Amino acid sequence: MTTHSAHDSSATPRSSNGSNDRSTTSWRLTKSESEGFSQPDELIAADQLGRTTGETKARRWLLTTTYGLGGALVLSWLIPIQNYVIASGEIEPLAELQDVAHLNGGIVKRIRAPEGTSVRQGDPILELDEVATSGQRQQTQTRITNLLLEQRELRNAIGEEAPFAETTPSVPSASVAKAFRDLTDARAEFLQQQQEVQRQRVQTLEDQRDEYLDEIALLKEQLSGYSMLEAEGAISHNDFLEAQRRIASTETQLAELNGHLAEQKLSLLELGRKQILDDYSRLVQVASEKAELDSVLGRNLSDEDRLTVRSPVDGIVNRLPVRTIGGVIAPGSVVAQVVPTGSEMIALTRVRPADVGNVQVGQTASLKVEAYDYTRYGTVDGRVKRVSPSTFTDESTGQPYFQVVIELDRTSSQLADTSYPLTAGMTVTADILTDRTNLFLFLLAPLRRSVDDAFAQGG
Repeated sequence: MTTHSAHDSSATPRSSNGSNDRSTTSWRLTKSESEGFSQPDELIAADQLGRTTGETKARRWLLTTTYGLGGALVLSWLIPIQNYVIASGEIEPLAELQDVAHLNGGIVKRIRAPEGTSVRQGDPILELDEVATSGQRQQTQTRITNLLLEQRELRNAIGEEAPFAETTPSVPSASVAKAFRDLTDARAEFLQQQQEVQRQRVQTLEDQRDEYLDEIALLKEQLSGYSMLEAEGAISHNDFLEAQRRIASTETQLAELNGHLAEQKLSLLELGRKQILDDYSRLVQVASEKAELDSVLGRNLSDEDRLTVRSPVDGIVNRLPVRTIGGVIAPGSVVAQVVPTGSEMIALTRVRPADVGNVQVGQTASLKVEAYDYTRYGTVDGRVKRVSPSTFTDESTGQPYFQVVIELDRTSSQLADTSYPLTAGMTVTADILTDRTNLFLFLLAPLRRSVDDAFAQGG
């Protein structure tokens, strides 16, 4: 019986590059070697070969994943992230808005400068109806003219030269002028009548005086004859005394008459003087009334000039409370609001209370003006100038907010070579740069908050 000797069950591995490296080892069996293996040995070799290949793939996947995650972490650390607080608001001038008020009010007659119109100092904005003011002015002018007419007649009455003014506030009325002349003539005629009556009284008294003088002369002549007769004893002494008594009585009556005559003459003189004094007194009153009316007329003319509402400064008409012809403006109310030109512009923005803690003075901001598409006109840079110390309340929503003032670097948006001005009232959205971080910390922040919340709840 022929017997076959069995070969060694181990086989020597052969590397493709002549080495024994496990990562590159391949098993190659000759035909005689393979025929010498039993079936269990073949299974063991196949299992060892599969296990070695699986470990190599897992190692490769682990190394690739580790390098990928490390690279991603390094890359996320290098990618910058900027944190912004979004605020919305309006453009406002740094200088105070100029409110144009009207003292007397009135009815709008014409709008000369609608909202948004650029005006210079003194340019008209709107005109008010002059009906009421014009009527007051005409009434005042008529009264002044009448006083001038009366003044002329009074001066003529007292004998002074009274040339009438070449120009008067209004055209003198013929009927009024005639009325003043008739009044002056009537007063003069009345004075003459009084003086005539007084002259007649004086004349009567003078005639009586002459009679008394004649009677006294006669009595004295008789008394001279009585003196001789008494010496001769022709008449008694009592008759002589009676003649003296009659002379004394007549002289007393003459003295009383002379006194009364002097009073009547003085009254005659006083009639003319009193009239002159009355005329002078009335002239003073006329002059005083005219001075008052001149002042009133000046106010009337000033009111008429104020019927044209003018801009107090160079600027842009921002708001007209009354925009319709015929609209009524209340006395003392604001009729226009002018934004001064050339002044600095700021943005008054609103920030939520939850975000205001990240906003600090000096932080930069980028503003998007809704009136100008920022993708075409760009944004306007600015800087936080002030943060309000307390909250305000939105009247429409009732939500609280903090007011943040942003100072603008320029007052216009630019497109090519054309500048487009920023005007008051334009709405803006401001991106306020609060801090800078990286992508790694940005992605880690939610995890840190979650961990902090978990520990806080656990405590």
